[in-house]
Amino acid sequence: ALRRRLLDIDMPGQSGAEFLPQIINQYHDVAVIMLTDIADFVAVQALREVVSDYALKPVGLAEIII
Repeated sequence: ALRRRLLDIDMPGQSGAEFLPQIINQYHDVAVIMLTDIADFVAVQALREVVSDYALKPVGLAEIII
């Protein structure tokens, strides 16, 4: 079964975008949902090419469950 994990694009030290390739390479059965506050269309399209989905911050628990 595909496991889903949340990853924030804005993390201290290493950004979620920098950490994402490590997750994808190491865990092939993980779908990453990126949390971001970037609502720019171009940025969102770029995210969709790499991650399973994204959610705009602030995000509520109900949105994450869906």
